[in-house]
Amino acid sequence: MDKQKYTPMMQQYLEIKEDYADAIVFFRLGDFYEMFFDDAILASKVLEIALTSRDAGAKVPMCGVPYHAVKPYVQKLIEKGFKIAIVEQVTEAGKGLVKREVIRLITPGTVLDDGILDAKSNNFIGSILLTEKGYALTYVDISTGESFITDSLEKKNVLDLILSLDIREVVLPPHFDESFIELLKDNERLISVSDQFQIIEQKYLNHLERELKRAASHLLNYLVNTQKQMIHHLMPFKVVQRVGHMHLDYRVKKHLEIDESLVNNSQTTLLYWLNECQTAMGSRLLKSFANHPLNDMNALNNRYDMIEALTPYQPRERVLDHLKYIYDINRIVGRISFNTVNARDLYQLKETLKQIPDLKEALHLYQNPKLDEMIELMDEHQELFVFLEKAIQNEPPITLKDGGIIKEGFNEKLDELRRIAHHGYEWINEYDLFDTMF
Repeated sequence: MDKQKYTPMMQQYLEIKEDYADAIVFFRLGDFYEMFFDDAILASKVLEIALTSRDAGAKVPMCGVPYHAVKPYVQKLIEKGFKIAIVEQVTEAGKGLVKREVIRLITPGTVLDDGILDAKSNNFIGSILLTEKGYALTYVDISTGESFITDSLEKKNVLDLILSLDIREVVLPPHFDESFIELLKDNERLISVSDQFQIIEQKYLNHLERELKRAASHLLNYLVNTQKQMIHHLMPFKVVQRVGHMHLDYRVKKHLEIDESLVNNSQTTLLYWLNECQTAMGSRLLKSFANHPLNDMNALNNRYDMIEALTPYQPRERVLDHLKYIYDINRIVGRISFNTVNARDLYQLKETLKQIPDLKEALHLYQNPKLDEMIELMDEHQELFVFLEKAIQNEPPITLKDGGIIKEGFNEKLDELRRIAHHGYEWINEYDLFDTMF
């Protein structure tokens, strides 16, 4: 394609598109994300929006979506298995062409937005790497920070785990087995390729042996490159041992309808009837328990002991009352880490922390040593709660553009600017009066 026949802005778009040929480029222009050429033709069909054209030195196909209401469009494309490159203006408008860059690549495995993700399920992205002991499967939910790795696998075990865990996006090294890639595609898994294997030195990898560090770093390098930042909020990688758990392959679990219905009706699944959890985090943990049944006697007895400890009715009612007001702090922390947090998230974090002291007090009513050990590990984060309580309005808007997020009295300079904005005429009159006096 001859770029020179196009305007400088369109040349800028084409240069970015060259680096993100496998993604739909959302190119920010004013209040819209615009798509051009084949991206526009494809997106207009999938999103069912109008396809128009733009004169950019030559007529080019174009469609667009409003940036302030982009979430449902992103959701629809992600559900169809597309990648989306978000291009934003990174320099101030002035003379000449403003600089634009891809600030983030959104893929089915890297979604963070509340409302797109299923609150009751993890959204894993995985990678496969051949090690000395066989294949290693690394999988991470970047929305919650949960991180896992398992090795010594054969290819059939890897495929079974990918389907069982519903890993939607799989990162492979170059020149991977084509027959295996076809199996993944047949099962509607998005394939991404990364040739970056350098070991990342992070605290959540320190406990892993070198081969597992390399396998985990293969996935982390891909995430760092696509998200344009280091991933700091991950929990230490849990090495998943097949010992101690009953092995149920994907077909058996599907036949048993543990969490997936054979007739596309959630009410036929085991989890539908078991899940009385008050929090999204509890629902995800219960789903993990159901899909990885224990067969280790010590682990089973410990779980039974915890269930028995929580049996008394009166304390349980008080605990449930507090759990009802616990928001999905794992995913809130994930959005904070990626700088995609909004004021509503911060309010929900504050409300969650507000419940911790009373929740601990309710748990103490059980008067059980096993629960007391757990309670001691619960950090109330009172300094953070006090800070958020002073700063964030009780009913803040979602976007910064709407204003009204910070409480009056939190920042003296902000209060002054807000007074000027709300009482501009009075301020001008006061200024004129002061000026005439001198």
